[in-house]
Amino acid sequence: MHGYSKTGKYIAWILLGGWALLNFFILGLALLNSLKTSAEIYADILSFPEQLYWQNYRNALVNAQMYRYFFNSIFIVGGTLVILTAICSMAAYVLARYHFRGKRILMLSVIFGMGIPDLLLIIPLYNMVSRMGMTDTKIALVLVYVALCIPFTIYVMIGYFTSLPNEVREAAIVDGCSEQGTFWRIMFPLAKPGLFAVASFNFVWMWNEYLLAMVFTSSKENRTMALGMYALQNSMTFTIDYGALFAGIMLMIIPAAIIYTLFHKYIVAGVTVGAVKG
Repeated sequence: MHGYSKTGKYIAWILLGGWALLNFFILGLALLNSLKTSAEIYADILSFPEQLYWQNYRNALVNAQMYRYFFNSIFIVGGTLVILTAICSMAAYVLARYHFRGKRILMLSVIFGMGIPDLLLIIPLYNMVSRMGMTDTKIALVLVYVALCIPFTIYVMIGYFTSLPNEVREAAIVDGCSEQGTFWRIMFPLAKPGLFAVASFNFVWMWNEYLLAMVFTSSKENRTMALGMYALQNSMTFTIDYGALFAGIMLMIIPAAIIYTLFHKYIVAGVTVGAVKG
């Protein structure tokens, strides 16, 4: 039995290592071709560029207006994360630390909300946004993302707040700190790993999300990076500038890669602690 588990562990490592190598190969190939001319890409997609051709990034950012889509996504994702952090951290703290009538129903509602597919909510959400006169606006997409991310964010944060030592909260209250002060000055800073973890997951999902962005924003001025990449791909049918297309792919990947690189230790700590003790 022990030998079987050891063999299974080796197989898992081999599979995960192979999957990681495949992803690194694809990422490296995209980076390589984003610095080559279209002629070099046609000649050999696996070859190294004779000279780094940075013009591809200019073509993607300026000619294809990816810079506008980039800042749109930054505004939408950043605004959503700020609202989610403020709302969900307080809600998760109350659900994790206090006992009151109806708490079980609220907890079940959070879990139930995580299981509702986004596709089922598109029509009612669009009707609500339309009635408020907010169709084709970035604010509407922020509100939609907030609504859809609340259940997952609260669920993860409940596990993390539950894992924090209650003695710290009790000591702060004994010293005369109010409930609000205890949360914002003591518990909220202690929960940073969990906040970074769930914020990173939400960031990656919103950065790459396509369907909701397509439904709630229609004009070019409000497009996100995901919609911009689709427009860039369609434009390649006529311009055949694959170097700019690869450059656009890299512009899409780089922010998510930076977020994970900076906060990967918080992601691991936040998810594992919340999962084990929550």
